[in-house]
Amino acid sequence: MSSLAPLLVGGALMTAGPSAFAWILCAAGVGFVLLAVLLGPALFVRTDRYLAATLAPDASTVTVRAHPDFARAWSGRAQW
Repeated sequence: MSSLAPLLVGGALMTAGPSAFAWILCAAGVGFVLLAVLLGPALFVRTDRYLAATLAPDASTVTVRAHPDFARAWSGRAQW
């Protein structure tokens, strides 16, 4: 979200009146957004999945397996 701030401020300044500062802010905003898109998955990837689902080959059943920590956290809660 913070990578969008320079882009939004630069866009607002561009509508008020084009200037070199507005162009620099827009370019920096685009660069920050692209950097966030490229580095985001690498930084925030998680290998521990809390739920895993498997579909049968004939699509008749779905098997859902819960991570043990997830199952322990939900063991005492009401089910819908």
